[in-house]
Amino acid sequence: MNQENIKEKLFHEFPPISTEEWEAVIQRDLKGADYNRKLTWKTIDGFDAKPYYREENLKSLPYVSALPGEFPFVRSNKKNANDWYIRQDIFVSDIKTANKKALEILMKGVNSIGFIFDEKFEPSVKLIEE
Repeated sequence: MNQENIKEKLFHEFPPISTEEWEAVIQRDLKGADYNRKLTWKTIDGFDAKPYYREENLKSLPYVSALPGEFPFVRSNKKNANDWYIRQDIFVSDIKTANKKALEILMKGVNSIGFIFDEKFEPSVKLIEE
């Protein structure tokens, strides 16, 4: 089954809805409040993020169909698997408890651990021994 058949089967029960219809429902739900002030937010990078995007918003973007490892590298610069880390931080106030927690999360698939030490914690040789 190809991608188009899957998409058709998934959405065949739902009629297509235009952007204008979406906007009308949003305006009704906002009861006259300003759409941009209520639902659009400015990211830390300085651009406006809308509450939803539609296929028509993507059509003008030339890199949407780019694959990972293809210029302009918006979907990663690697062609194969993304070898990112699954990280979890552990707050350390007791060495044995932190060690137990570290072993537990390693068994659950974490492959990067950060130890955050309590400001009262005094690292010593005992830390290495345990």
